[in-house]
Amino acid sequence: MEFRQLSYFKTVVEMGSFTAAAKQLHMAQPPLSRQISNLEDELNVQLLNRGAKGVVPTDAGKLLLAYADQLIQLRAEADHQVRFLGTAVSGKLRLGMISSAVGVVPNTLATITDYYPNVQLLISESDTYQLIDQLEKHQIDAAIVRTPFSVRHMREEALMEERMVAVVPKPMKRD
Repeated sequence: MEFRQLSYFKTVVEMGSFTAAAKQLHMAQPPLSRQISNLEDELNVQLLNRGAKGVVPTDAGKLLLAYADQLIQLRAEADHQVRFLGTAVSGKLRLGMISSAVGVVPNTLATITDYYPNVQLLISESDTYQLIDQLEKHQIDAAIVRTPFSVRHMREEALMEERMVAVVPKPMKRD
């Protein structure tokens, strides 16, 4: 049994016919039929009920389809992981942030570990000037701070525009 055969089989079942599956796979219908027949011969079981209205998987075909889905997905994941290993980003990212960013930014930062599962995110909280000092001393790698601040040898990138309003008490009614 080959991955190619499993992929062909899955496409035939999903499309409901050999003709539609062949078009989807950009191949002629006879070689596709031969591949499925070879798979059935190898497993010594009928995988599809063929009829005038198309094909429907047998019980054995339904079982194989479930395994085919898992195997195809696992193969894609293995391919990604093995290719990623050579170029993987890993290590620790030490990030300092001001207290008002703690409730907003971590949700966004959590996606970093989705994209880079080998990166450990270490977050600390402090005020802007302490975070700038920690950056200068290389105690943290990046910081989310409030502006303005004055440091020439650092680059800044705006994360969001913040709306601010002035709030004052309403005047009291006099009786």
